[in-house]
Amino acid sequence: MAWTSFVYNYAVGGLIFVVGMIYAWRQGEVGLATRHMRRNTFTMVGGLLLVFGLHLSFMLLGSSF
Repeated sequence: MAWTSFVYNYAVGGLIFVVGMIYAWRQGEVGLATRHMRRNTFTMVGGLLLVFGLHLSFMLLGSSF
């Protein structure tokens, strides 16, 4: 049951994240054109990957007990 909520969380959250990134791209805040845009893009994607990785590691640690 816990893995179902994990997958749901990142499937729905990932979709919301992508919509937000598209909106930010249309506003000119994220992208790869300038240093400022790259920093924002890498910060957003890196933050998502960091939270995903931490959540996954805690799920794996919790399932081993």
